[in-house]
Amino acid sequence: MPPKRRAARGQTARAVGEDVDEHVQPAVPPPAAPPIDQDALRQMVQDAARQAAEEAVQQIAQEAARVAAQEVARQMAAVQQGPQV
Repeated sequence: MPPKRRAARGQTARAVGEDVDEHVQPAVPPPAAPPIDQDALRQMVQDAARQAAEEAVQQIAQEAARVAAQEVARQMAAVQQGPQV
């Protein structure tokens, strides 16, 4: 027994999709990007790197000062206790 054939449709799914596409507005292309000013970009990167380096140095200096203060406090406490027997 041969397989049953489907009833023919008036439009295929592709044709239906094409009908719908006719009603869709075409996409508007995005505006063209302005040319990049290489010198300005280089300056911005250098400024950002300089600022990051300054902040890193400041954090390192603060940490070093904190560690030094702890060591001074430890040594002063050791002197106040006197020699260990």
